[in-house]
Amino acid sequence: MKILVAEGAGACFGVKRAIDLTHGALKKITNNDFKIYTYGPLIHNPRVVQDLENKGVYAIKDFDTLNGDTVIIRSHGAAPQVFEQAKQANCTVIDATCPYVKAVQKKCLQLSNFGYEIIIIGQKGHPEVDSIYAQCPKSILAIVQNVDDLPDLSNKRVGVVVQTTQTKKTVDEICAYIKSRAKECKVENSICDATSIRQKSAGELSQKVDLMLIIGGINSANTTHLYEICKENCPSYHIESVDNIDTTWFSNANQIGITAGASTPFEQISEVKDFISAALAMP
Repeated sequence: MKILVAEGAGACFGVKRAIDLTHGALKKITNNDFKIYTYGPLIHNPRVVQDLENKGVYAIKDFDTLNGDTVIIRSHGAAPQVFEQAKQANCTVIDATCPYVKAVQKKCLQLSNFGYEIIIIGQKGHPEVDSIYAQCPKSILAIVQNVDDLPDLSNKRVGVVVQTTQTKKTVDEICAYIKSRAKECKVENSICDATSIRQKSAGELSQKVDLMLIIGGINSANTTHLYEICKENCPSYHIESVDNIDTTWFSNANQIGITAGASTPFEQISEVKDFISAALAMP
């Protein structure tokens, strides 16, 4: 029996940076009168969020009860108004927005300034997409996840930006359709490099093994995309931890593949790998 881990599996640069910034802030707090909060869950990983709560760092939705505290902007980013609200509450702001997300926000605003009507390819309601939308809401034509979501594009100058964790296949399909209908189409394909590598390696590994385990938060968009890619090639299971594993899955498997979303720390991958090894060693 072999257990194989896909290249690039696990926490990306943006997630590591957000966690490091938060832990760094915890070390600097010397006055117990002030607290540290994150604006929304720091990352889409329940275990990491719970660990931060155990250390006294809680997620908030507004600034009504804050005054002089530290607020960390989550890796998915936030609307410009959020930064202003934090300022009005006299908060110290630590911006942990992933640099790749920052780049999409900037591209969206640039397209707006050049007069394009903007289509965001991404998951409606996802915090990253919300933060992109908020840069220039009056210029947003639509948020779409597939061709069926697209509005009438006749005679429109369309600018396209992409949620960083989307799949290349989805983006290519939507952009091809837009280009065939719109008067003009300028695409800023902002899938981050780490996402592309993770998706490619997960797809390749899932073609070689008997089943795949995809580790990450159920609310994690990028983990869900990995699951969707893998399940096209072999039986695949999206899990958050070893508690979600059914060992009967392994009964007819000679090779088991593992990958993990961008919000999954490496120790969680090791836990799953060790659990499988122990399960398979049992008589």
